[in-house]
Parts: sequence; structure tokens; C-alpha cells
Amino acid sequence: MVYEDERETQETVALCADVEDLCADEPELDRGTFQLLGCAPEGGFAATLADARATGSAPLGPLVLEVLDRRGDGFGWCCLYDVRVLDDRPCARDLSLRDVTIEASVDEEDRIVPQPRPLSAGYRLLGQDRLHDAREELLGTCKDVIAPFDGSAEPREAPPVRLLGCSATGTLRTAIEAGKEDLGPADLVRLDGSGRPIQVAADGDLVAWAPAARGHGLVDLVLAPRSRRPPTVAPQVWRLWEDGRPSEPNAWAACGAEGRAYWLTTALHQHGRGPDRPPGTAYHLDGRFVTDAPGSSARSAKP
Repeated sequence: MVYEDERETQETVALCADVEDLCADEPELDRGTFQLLGCAPEGGFAATLADARATGSAPLGPLVLEVLDRRGDGFGWCCLYDVRVLDDRPCARDLSLRDVTIEASVDEEDRIVPQPRPLSAGYRLLGQDRLHDAREELLGTCKDVIAPFDGSAEPREAPPVRLLGCSATGTLRTAIEAGKEDLGPADLVRLDGSGRPIQVAADGDLVAWAPAARGHGLVDLVLAPRSRRPPTVAPQVWRLWEDGRPSEPNAWAACGAEGRAYWLTTALHQHGRGPDRPPGTAYHLDGRFVTDAPGSSARSAKP
């Protein structure tokens, strides 16, 4: 593995023999019941309410709660996932509006729903992609939200990444010899068997070092990641690239859904690094392994 300094001109500053605590899957989402008070539902949300009245409950999908200021401009938001509408009833404060009960999942960062300021217009209800695509459907507004979580749970802290048996060079070696503890930002890059970069596995800050137990002159480094860690299926995908760019098609097919999704990330990092066929070339896509959503994209992410 290669360690690179995060500057305009990147420098290889260490080769690392091994790494610990690099990969981690996303924690399971917390699920609870939310009250959306004073709703004016529109579009798909209004249709889902009608379905829920007829069947007892109905799925809505992801829902973004965008907090509005007094002028109706957004200043904060959180996302609810796998939303299911349970029931609705007339709003006690305004009979033209509805109070809606939903069940939804949230990640740890969204356990506390941002609260409107005094005289706020409340919340705008959006599809998950609405913040990035103005063509997505507006789902309505609501005046207030009662969330099931108060933020009292301790946040889950992942351990730092330990880089073991590193041969430090350049500015990193200079900083270590000067006795510095904070060694600055860096990228951790996964290499194939020939030393060619596969992709950036993590980026963060070097926060500690110590002499390595496995070799004279080597050091162990501690990286505090800033980005999300690779999933636990990442090593399985990297092994498929150990001998360089895979020459056989459908190498991704043996991976599960999570592995196929990460394969797409890895293949994207390799885009433009290998030879390409001339314009106008016909491509034949093998659809035998298109059995899930990642597979439908992976078949076109050669090889």
C-alpha cells in the first residue's frame, strides 16, 4: 500500500506492509415512528396517503425534511429512509392540513431532526434526489416534526486505521525524525501485485507514529479517516485486481450485491488508465449475471 501526502503535488511518502481496522460496513439504520404535523401533501405523498387509508399502510420511499426559514428558504435538512405511511388525521390547529404518522429509518447523523426557527415556515418535504435535481417531485410541506430520537445515545466511534511496517520516506521521514506527532493529511492507496495503484482506500490525517515491531527502521502509523471507510467486501474486490486490470469478463459476477457495488467504485477509479477501443466499436453485453441493481451497471463497467 502507498501513503500519499494530500497536496497539490502528491508525494509517495511510505510503503506499508499491512493495515488494520481499515474496512467497516455502515452501521444499521435506527428505525422509529415520526409525527409530521400540519402537512400539506402533494404529488406522490398525497397518493401514498390515499393508499395507506385503503390498505392500512403504504411505502413512500426516502423522504427529505428540509427546514425552512421565515422567508421559506431552506437552511438545513435530514433524510428519512424506507418511509412507510401508517395513518393520517385532520390537524387540530388547521383542519385543512393533515397530521401524518410515518415509520422511517435514519442514520446516526440524522437522529436529531433540525428544528425550525421562530416564525419559520416549517419543513419542505422532498424526494431524496430533490436537492440535486430540480425536476424531482415536491412532496408537500409540514409545520412541525416529532422525532422518536433525542440524541442521547452515545455515537459509535470506529477505531483509527493502523498502518503497520511502513517504510517512511521524504517529508514523512523528515517529520518523524523531527519528533512531530501530527504528520498532516494523507491518502492511503491500495496497490496491485506489481505496485500499480488500484484506488484510494481512505483519506485522513496522520495523528501518531511509533517504531514498528516487525523491522528495523520501519514505523507504524495511525490514520484518522475523514472519509467513509471501504466496506468489508473491499478486499474481495481488490484481489480481483491483484494481477492488474482483469482480462476475463464478468470477474465481478461472483461478488454479492455489496461487492458488485464496490466493484463499480473500483472500476471507476481505473477508468482511462487502460487501452480503449476506437470509436464506433460494437460492445456485446453479457446479461446472464444481471440479477440485482449493481449487476445491471457492473456489466457495462468493463472488464
